[in-house]
Amino acid sequence: MRYFIVFAKLLKPEMAPTMAPAHMAYMIALREAGTVIAHGRLLDGWGGVAVYRAESINEVHELVNKDPFIVEGIRSAEVHEWDLKLAPGVTIA
Repeated sequence: MRYFIVFAKLLKPEMAPTMAPAHMAYMIALREAGTVIAHGRLLDGWGGVAVYRAESINEVHELVNKDPFIVEGIRSAEVHEWDLKLAPGVTIA
């Protein structure tokens, strides 16, 4: 399995509250499936970050493009493959 970081820049902050419940439901479903292992908004207001676990970058792009925030143009997304290094004793289930 490979790891990917998604940087999601906030483009339309005025629309975010309307779509936030659908966005969060989508992200929680991906987290519960083990596809997203971490996600959250950046506290400076820039947007959000998510860590995906997938077989390919194309798979991640397909998933990101189904996020209601992306579909509605509320955020844009950059996907980058990540060469994850864990500290000794740290594991990801």
